[in-house]
Formats: sequence, C-alpha cells, structure tokens
Amino acid sequence: MGLLIHSKKIYLQPCYNGVKFLGCFIKPSHVVINHRTIQNFKQSIEYHNKLVVDYKPEKEDKTAFISSVNSYLGILKHYKTYRKRQHIVNDCISYYWYKHIKISSSEFNKIVKR
Repeated sequence: MGLLIHSKKIYLQPCYNGVKFLGCFIKPSHVVINHRTIQNFKQSIEYHNKLVVDYKPEKEDKTAFISSVNSYLGILKHYKTYRKRQHIVNDCISYYWYKHIKISSSEFNKIVKR
C-alpha cells in the first residue's frame, strides 16, 4: 500500500497499560471500566438529583431517570464493578428518588418504578 508511519507520532507503550476500547481498558489479565464512564454516570445522576429537588418529577422525568441509570448499570454489570455500583446507587442517588423508584435486586443491576 505504500503507507508511511509518521516518525513523530509514534508512542509505544507497555502492554500492561492496556488499550482503551468502548468505555473500558483491556489489559492482559483483566478488563477495567474507564473512569470517564463512571464520571459520566455520576454526572447524569447529579443532573437528575437537581431536577427532583426543584420540583416533583413527572412521568417523563421518572422514565428518563430510570432509563439513564439502568443503561449505566447495564454497562457496568459486564465488569467487576459490584462495589462501584453499590456505592453509586446508595450514595449518589438522592433520597427524593427513593419515593419513586426501588432497586430490583441485591446486585444493583436494575432500578424500577414504585
């Protein structure tokens, strides 16, 4: 093909640093969730927490919150993140939401409407 590699744009790393792929780092011995994914999850919850404090959430707000949280929990359950999921669900979700939702399992895999 006649392709050339730019000599100043090559950065070789050891394989134990891992490769970033689809919101996680693939390392030789295991897969680790990316910190950015966790941070985005927490920011989403923080946004919804502000909404529920300001006014009573409507049906659409509840659905959006549950969909958002379940989406992130679905991603996280593919990795060894039980403690992270437990921490985020227990500590980051405002107690105002617990009037409207419940955790469907002890593994913090999903939340549902009350």
